[in-house]
Amino acid sequence: MVDIVCYMGGACGDLVTAVIDSTGVKLDDNRFWLDDNRMRLKKPHLFASDLEKDQYLDTVNEQSISSHDYEYHARRKHDIICVGVFDMTTAMWAATRFKELHRPTVWAEMTALCGAETLEDYAEMYIHNTNMMTRDQQPKIINLADIISGRLIPVLEQYTTRRLDVDLYTEWKRKNVI
Repeated sequence: MVDIVCYMGGACGDLVTAVIDSTGVKLDDNRFWLDDNRMRLKKPHLFASDLEKDQYLDTVNEQSISSHDYEYHARRKHDIICVGVFDMTTAMWAATRFKELHRPTVWAEMTALCGAETLEDYAEMYIHNTNMMTRDQQPKIINLADIISGRLIPVLEQYTTRRLDVDLYTEWKRKNVI
């Protein structure tokens, strides 16, 4: 059974995915690089249907994958781990991080696609997305503020029985001056 980490871009979901299963993971300055297969659901629009997504999940051999497709997982009633953003300060941190990691091309594409014209607009989307997840009573939500403040491991231990890569998280914190 694969752990599915669902989040909006910039909210450290690949970090959570990597801490659960660090196989093949690379960390550069402040960003994780996962095998492409582990990130396919970060681009759900490339799948023709939910059935195609189901077939993909049936073939996953890794212990964890990243996803941006909360609605699909909710429809299928998947047991997922979500990264949520509950306050505007953290949302602005994530929006700024996303823009810095993905400018200019991906930032421009994303803002055009979702209608967010400013960092503040994108930050509001984090709050809206988290409200949707909590409204749907998704019980496994990691607060991004906990990740930023160094509390990922004890929170994540509540949601998975896997051996977590604490050293990888420590290295990420060091590179992100947290």
